[in-house]
Amino acid sequence: MGLARPVFTAFGLLFFGLGFIGMFIPVLPTIPFWLLAAACFMRGSSRMYEWLMTHPQYGEYIYQYREAKAISMRTKVTAIGALWVGILLSIWIVPLVAVKIFLAAVAIAVTIYLANLETLQYGDLATARASYSDFVRAEFGREL
Repeated sequence: MGLARPVFTAFGLLFFGLGFIGMFIPVLPTIPFWLLAAACFMRGSSRMYEWLMTHPQYGEYIYQYREAKAISMRTKVTAIGALWVGILLSIWIVPLVAVKIFLAAVAIAVTIYLANLETLQYGDLATARASYSDFVRAEFGREL
C-alpha cells in the first residue's frame, strides 16, 4: 500500500502533462486528462489535488465538468474554435491524406461531443461558481 501514493501521483503528473500538451495539439483532449489527473492526485498527493482543483484558470472548469457534465457557452465556443483552428492548421501541414481524414474525423467527433454537453446558462453559471466556492471552502478550508 505504501507504493500506491507515489504511483497515483506519477500517473496524475502524466495525465496532467498529456492534458497540457492537449492545449496545443488538437487531437489530445485537455479536460478528460485533467479529470484523470485530479482523480489520481486525490489518491496520491493532496497538495497536487488542491493545486489542480484550485488553479485560478482551470480549477473551476474541471469542477464544473466533473460535477455537472456541463460547460458554459463561452467555453464551448472557445474549445470548438480552438479545436478547428488547430485541426485545420494540422491538415494543411500534414501531407498524408489518411492522417488528414483521421484529423477531420477526430475534430468532427469532438465537436459533436462538445456541442451535446449541457450548457451552463447565466443563472446556472452563477450557481456553479457558488458551488465551486463552497467545494473549495469545504475540501481545502480556504477562500477563492
